[in-house]
Amino acid sequence: MKNPEILLLLLVPLAVFYTALKTGTDRSDFFYTVTVYRRKKEAASLFKIKYFYLAVLYCFGMSLIILSLSSPFVILKNKKEDGGLSSAFLKDTLFVFDISRSMLSDDGDGESRLEKSKKAAAEIISRTTGRSGIVIFKGDAYTLIPLAENRHNAVIDSLSGISPDIYSQAGTDIGKGLSKALASFPLHEKTEKIIYLFTDGEEPEKGSFDDTAQAIGKKIRDNNISLFIIPPDRKSASPVPGSDILSTPDFEMIGELGNLPGARVLSYNEIIHAPSAPMETAGENDLSRYFTASGILILLAALFLKGIKWRGII
Repeated sequence: MKNPEILLLLLVPLAVFYTALKTGTDRSDFFYTVTVYRRKKEAASLFKIKYFYLAVLYCFGMSLIILSLSSPFVILKNKKEDGGLSSAFLKDTLFVFDISRSMLSDDGDGESRLEKSKKAAAEIISRTTGRSGIVIFKGDAYTLIPLAENRHNAVIDSLSGISPDIYSQAGTDIGKGLSKALASFPLHEKTEKIIYLFTDGEEPEKGSFDDTAQAIGKKIRDNNISLFIIPPDRKSASPVPGSDILSTPDFEMIGELGNLPGARVLSYNEIIHAPSAPMETAGENDLSRYFTASGILILLAALFLKGIKWRGII
């Protein structure tokens, strides 16, 4: 609430209300005493009722004008940077990292796929609001950072420690990674749910995606979840450090992931160099002017009421 001290001015319309009521009572008694009109009691009663209505209108109109000065009537809403409104009360963002050893491959630009993924995730986190968390997977999936508010710094700090050495489980199972991420959302809450999946799509030991794709798609669709898949920029093979293995991103799998409901494939460059990443900012819809206008109209109605005669008597 802006300028809460202005609310002290609400004592003014209360004083006006009391004064108008007292004036109506005193004048009606005087009116009853001195009038020669043959229906004196009816005239005095109407006079009293008229001043009661005037007191109410004076008080209500002045109160609206005073309240508009303190601006307590503000509707908060979420705005996307493109100016559109978000239908959600809060944004939940999960970053899902493939930490299999193939993600350590350098595709020729001096950075591993995993390092580029972490850099892209940090860029997204710096531009977004709401809750965020991290899920990692190899042959199995684990929640590294659960969804929580005001954890952006913790999430960014945790990115540096993400590596295939976090746990010893071998293999790659994208289906388990996505399933763990979907289970990490509070599905009973009305939030805007987003998953950023960083993977090269390689599953040397066949994972569970083919068996779980239908269930994953249904959960994404039923809960209106946005899925962004960020694969390596290059499609050529690259050596895996510490081995003689060449790793080639599986863009056929990336295509299958991109066919899931609400899914879209992005590149690192689209994230790093985007002029406006998915982001929400708080907006306000200030209703003060409407209350001011309403208060003025009510006061004008009170003046009009005061100037007219009731049933030709007062």
